[in-house]
Amino acid sequence: MIIDDEESEETTAHPDKGLIIFTNRIDAIRARPGVYLEACDHRGVATLVELLVKFAFRTSGMWASCARTVTVEILEQNCYRVIDDGAGIPVLPDDDCPAPLTEVFTILPTGVSIGGLVILNAFSERLIATVSRDGSLWSQEFCGNEIIVPLHRIGDSDTTGTVIKFWPSSVFTSTATGDNLEECFAHFVQDSPGMTIEVANPASLSSPVIWQCTLRQPLTDEVK
Repeated sequence: MIIDDEESEETTAHPDKGLIIFTNRIDAIRARPGVYLEACDHRGVATLVELLVKFAFRTSGMWASCARTVTVEILEQNCYRVIDDGAGIPVLPDDDCPAPLTEVFTILPTGVSIGGLVILNAFSERLIATVSRDGSLWSQEFCGNEIIVPLHRIGDSDTTGTVIKFWPSSVFTSTATGDNLEECFAHFVQDSPGMTIEVANPASLSSPVIWQCTLRQPLTDEVK
């Protein structure tokens, strides 16, 4: 269950490094893992990966990505990477949201239907978001409740999509293996008619990837 905290949002800027610290919401989430996670072991890590997959397949709302393909990878050094071919998380500011990429990872919204990425960030030691959108490639890096690399443009892009790499925090007592994620995704696919999951042959992978699977949603079906 995901809940909305009542504390007001406060931010402070680091005097030397210019870091922005979100002092209330993320700290409150991290202090109560039992509220937001199934367990603080491999099941909790699998939940974080599943939150990313569900976010990528969203087809409605402000942050709808509408991805048709999502690739999940376990990398060396306890790192997880989720790659989607959706619209890409909004990056450029507008009248309604001055910093959309920052907001989606740091502010738990009322209604909480899209709060998963805030929870992901709260329980990550490090998180890197890379977004292809509007002809550009953007990146931003978080470390717990701090932005350690501000949003910046790193190049051109003729595609769209989002890549999230994260390292689970020390709150977890064990990591999620490929078998754990396959079991998690099997339940997810059952609730999404037409979706398929394909696990890569380990012999086809190269460092730093040690496990990989791809979830696909048929073009003719609407993602649930």
